[in-house]
Amino acid sequence: MCDIQPIAGWALNYIAALDEHNPGLAGSFLRASAERRQVIAAVLSVTPLSGASCTARKLGEFLATADHRTILLQAFGTVPVGFRGALARSGHQPHGGQFYRMLHRTLEKDDCVAQVTRRLQKIDPTRLRIVKLLPEHVLTPTLVSIVASPAMARDVGTMVALLEGKGIDRNALARALASLSSVEQFPGFWERWASKVAFPRHPVPSSDRYVAISDGDSLRSLAKRYRNCARTYLEKALRGDTAFAEFRHPLGYAVVHLVRKGDEWVLEGLFGPSNRTAPPQVRDAAVRHLRGYGIHDKFGRRDGLDWSALRRLTAMSMFDFALD
Repeated sequence: MCDIQPIAGWALNYIAALDEHNPGLAGSFLRASAERRQVIAAVLSVTPLSGASCTARKLGEFLATADHRTILLQAFGTVPVGFRGALARSGHQPHGGQFYRMLHRTLEKDDCVAQVTRRLQKIDPTRLRIVKLLPEHVLTPTLVSIVASPAMARDVGTMVALLEGKGIDRNALARALASLSSVEQFPGFWERWASKVAFPRHPVPSSDRYVAISDGDSLRSLAKRYRNCARTYLEKALRGDTAFAEFRHPLGYAVVHLVRKGDEWVLEGLFGPSNRTAPPQVRDAAVRHLRGYGIHDKFGRRDGLDWSALRRLTAMSMFDFALD
């Protein structure tokens, strides 16, 4: 005797109502395979429950005897390639009615989204939403499977658009995304690719003694050489809310940390290795240098691009990705 997987919700209520006119229908539904359960649920999702006993009896007899293709044809008019297979991989528990209509529309188009959907090992409302939210040119079954939620899928789409908008080669990025095999690889992946992007214009020009940090790779190198946490400011640096530089002086070097306050830049700190205080002579020379370039004058506003997706995708805190 096979184990019967439990069900609940609208489909159980519907099949129980039909069982009143077709005794035994509910039992056969509970004993059915995952595919047949989903096929019947798909039909019920587009067939209003009739109060007429003759109509309910006729529907029950049809569901009890017809094969899967006939049932789906009756309900949807067409059976797109992969529709039955997708239903078979949708689990034993019927989903909300909208899922079946969305799945049918998706597979009917036979585009990239449909092709990837047919190759998914598991399909449910969340996976189907993720398929539709990810950019088509990076869409792969593996990426769909490792993205944790629709919220994360939107962040992936945001990051892809931001990186490509800043000159990152879309084909190279797509190939790199296709090589991922688990969500645990996301933090390092997005940090590496975001580090290739040039920061907004630094408020002070570079010179022999004032070396502006212009991208994430340079920021990471600075953090490594000075043994500090500068690399954690990557998101803010990309947004144009903070800027770093290395100030070079005969008596020592220091990290310059600038922050934007409204439309003005201010000096947030001057630090030596391991965040130690910079020597007084170095600090005084750096402050004079910055004042000479009017560090408190107004500069251009930030470009409005939302790099907060980078923080979420590199921090990988699941609380950032509500399952919506």
